[in-house]
Amino acid sequence: MGVQTGCLLEASLASPEVVSDLGDRLGVSSLFLRGPMSLPAIESKAPVKPAGGRLPGVRVTEDDSALRSAMDVARGDGMDVYLTIENPLVGSSDWEALLAEDNSGRSTAKIDPDRPLICPNHPKLLGWMADLVVGVYDAYRPTGVLLGDISLGSPGSIDNLFTCWCDLCRARVGELGYDPDQVRIGMQGARTKLADIRPEVAGIPDFGLGLLLDGIGFDIGLMDWFNFRADSVSACLYEMRQALANKDTTVRMAILNKGPTAAMLAGQRREDALRDTTLADAYIPIICGRGSGVPEMLAGHARQVHDAAEGIDEPSALALAARIHGYADVPLPDRIAELDESPTEELLRACAQRELAYTLAAPGDVPRWPAIDFEGLPPNLVGDVANEIKQSGADGILYIGVPQ
Repeated sequence: MGVQTGCLLEASLASPEVVSDLGDRLGVSSLFLRGPMSLPAIESKAPVKPAGGRLPGVRVTEDDSALRSAMDVARGDGMDVYLTIENPLVGSSDWEALLAEDNSGRSTAKIDPDRPLICPNHPKLLGWMADLVVGVYDAYRPTGVLLGDISLGSPGSIDNLFTCWCDLCRARVGELGYDPDQVRIGMQGARTKLADIRPEVAGIPDFGLGLLLDGIGFDIGLMDWFNFRADSVSACLYEMRQALANKDTTVRMAILNKGPTAAMLAGQRREDALRDTTLADAYIPIICGRGSGVPEMLAGHARQVHDAAEGIDEPSALALAARIHGYADVPLPDRIAELDESPTEELLRACAQRELAYTLAAPGDVPRWPAIDFEGLPPNLVGDVANEIKQSGADGILYIGVPQ
């Protein structure tokens, strides 16, 4: 069997003409749809009432005709249909009783009022996620569901690195075999050191692991903390996958994650998702485009070096960051802002090649479908990266949006 091809798009865009074109031009065999759903039974089970038509992971509506129409069109063209559930670990301030806390005791409603994180170990959350994924299946009977970037927030929000540290999570740290005191000391040391560099990193979209460790040094307690966060996210994935399997063993669950270089700080561990189908039936990392986060990571590291060290100009800081992260032979701009605003095709291609190699080299039997978020990318670059994926031994490819 050749490489399977999927496309992720809003249901409102899935007209018969668009879907037919996707099949004819790109060979799309699986359509991943994102859009509001009508889920009255699930709304009634939510710990709180939805605010503004939203529940963690889904947008809710009374009229889901756009989604059902898109599903009918895709099935009429012989495509498999997946429905997308966004990150169920991000809620609203209305979910106060379930919100995560950082190691200073602050609720994430204070840290990020627009997208507060929910405690990943809260029993009510675990029950809610199982109800959600089964409810979506019951309502629409898709081929499968796609979990879009289930994670503990954006790595660019530094305080998110220290969540969740509530009583439930502290107890869970010990249950999983970590030393709670060692973890606590590692977290406190990291927070103290980050205070010195915080002004330079606060606005970085994706705060790279290399940048973090350069700023605070290696500490076994902090590494245990990162692993515990990944354990917690994987436990949430397990609850959702098993709920689906108990309902129907044929329904599939795919996971769309950040690229490997940005994933760890968000609580995503690709080795877990790739090891077997107790967590997922397909693993989909974004290797090219906005979601991979690599250009932002390089720019952020260069900015910190430039701001913190006297006598290092922007070209030298960029060269140092590129060398540390393995991109020494890639042509770089003279200004850090240019890397943020308009990274070169050469750099984007190199990023994609590296992320693709990471994805394919990781052990495990779960099929992997590298993804391209084409928005803002030149069409020739999308085509080149797609060809590399198709020739690489990957099981599939996912386009996010409709490339020209």
